[in-house]
Amino acid sequence: MNKSHFTVTILVDNTTYTKGTLAEHGFSALIEVLDKKILFDTGSTDILLKNSQILDKNLHSISCVALSHGHYDHTGGLSPLLARIKKEVQVFAHPDIFSNHCSTAHGEKITYAGIPVSREELERLGARFEFNDKPVEILPSVFLTGVIPRENDFEDVDSALCTDNLKPDPLLDDQSLFLTTDKGVIVITGCAHSGLVNTLEYIRQVSGKEILAVLGGTHLIRAEKERIEKTVQYLKKLHLKAFIPCHCTGIRTLRYLHEAQPTPGYVGISIGEQQL
Repeated sequence: MNKSHFTVTILVDNTTYTKGTLAEHGFSALIEVLDKKILFDTGSTDILLKNSQILDKNLHSISCVALSHGHYDHTGGLSPLLARIKKEVQVFAHPDIFSNHCSTAHGEKITYAGIPVSREELERLGARFEFNDKPVEILPSVFLTGVIPRENDFEDVDSALCTDNLKPDPLLDDQSLFLTTDKGVIVITGCAHSGLVNTLEYIRQVSGKEILAVLGGTHLIRAEKERIEKTVQYLKKLHLKAFIPCHCTGIRTLRYLHEAQPTPGYVGISIGEQQL
């Protein structure tokens, strides 16, 4: 596929500078490939619907939905979306998205951080789940990674993320989306809970191509400085054309990345922007 044959528009993110749109803790990107539309994640609430209307993006014509993992800030908009478009929609996801994802990020109290609506209710509204744990081509040249191997010794899942009995959450449902082009691979991450380096290395392995650009959440918001530094060192070796972190990257890490410049194509992004 030629790189000019697709666009990526941010519909939900933690920041916005586009008049009339609303920000929230969450992520959603609309990927338009030729005559197809893929909604990758849905944000936390119905803000997805409000922003898509402001940005003149018709979600009634989406071809499918793909979910990066089962946290609320990536799945909370699915129920309002289905209720609005009133049609059956393929929803690609790992089978563990309905696990009891919890968090202690805001103190010792356990809070539920998973999908706010049951599978049964989502199916009643029109969701037709297609589960994968291995790489799968959901549209021509568009893939989901499935489970991402955790290979290095400096990336781990955030210790604040747990199950409902306070055991560490392995977040095996974490996956990313990638598009193969004639020039390389475009990667779109939800949170990259498996680690950004692990994610990109796995995509290089399964695609057999070099990474051209990366956009999305990196979950470096609470990462130690050593991990951030090693991530930057790795990114510099890739010689990316574009690196566009957002969502759960965190203000502190974004500032560090701005100073470190892991690639000449490092830029910020917010709701309504198209960078790829």
